[in-house]
Amino acid sequence: MVDGVGEFSFRRLTRADFPLLAGWLAEPHVARWWNHDVDPEALERDFGASADGAEIYPWAVAQFMSWSQSDPVSWKERMRNGAVYVIQHNRNPFVDHPEFVSMIYDSSNVVGTGDAPRTWTVRLRANAPNPFHARTSVVFELARHEAVSLIVFDVSGRVVRRLIDGEVLAPGPHAVEWDGRAEDGSTAPSGLYFTRIVSAGQAAAGRLVRL
Repeated sequence: MVDGVGEFSFRRLTRADFPLLAGWLAEPHVARWWNHDVDPEALERDFGASADGAEIYPWAVAQFMSWSQSDPVSWKERMRNGAVYVIQHNRNPFVDHPEFVSMIYDSSNVVGTGDAPRTWTVRLRANAPNPFHARTSVVFELARHEAVSLIVFDVSGRVVRRLIDGEVLAPGPHAVEWDGRAEDGSTAPSGLYFTRIVSAGQAAAGRLVRL
C-alpha cells in the first residue's frame, strides 16, 4: 500500500505493452517534452532491447543512484508536482515516491517479504472525503508517542491552517478534521491543497481538493 493508493509491483516491459506505451507517448503533455515517434518501428528500435531482457550497465545504475541521492526531492518539487496534476492529470511518480529509484535499480533492495519491524514513525493516509466541500478528515498513524505537526498548505507553499502544532499524541491511528477554513477563520477558496505531517524527524505529504 502506498499513500492509500493500493498495491503495486514492477515488472519488465514486454512487446505486449507497446500499444499502451505508444498511447502514453502520444498524449499531448508527454509529446510536448519527449516528442518520440510512436510508430512500431520506432518503438522496436528504442524499446525492443528492454523487452528482450537487456540489462542496464552497472556504471549507469551507479550513476542514476548517485544522482538520486545527491539531489533529493524537495518540498517545492512535491508542491509543483501536485499543481501540475491539477492541469494535466498526470504526475511524476519519482517525485511522490523517491524510494522507487532504489526499488527499481538497487539489486540489494528487497520488497514484499512479509511483516517487518516498524522503522517508520508516522504514516499519512488518504483523507476522506476527497474531493470535499465542507469538511474532510486527515488520517495518520503514529508508531509511538511523539510530538506532531500537521499543516495545510496551498499550491504556493503558504500555510493555510495548522491542524496540529507540536502536540504529543499516542501511538496508533488518528483523524483530524479540517473544516476548509484558514488560520484567520476565513473560508479557504476552492482548489488544490497539501497536507504535511512531521514527527520525530520524519515527514509525509498528502493532497486534497476543496470544491
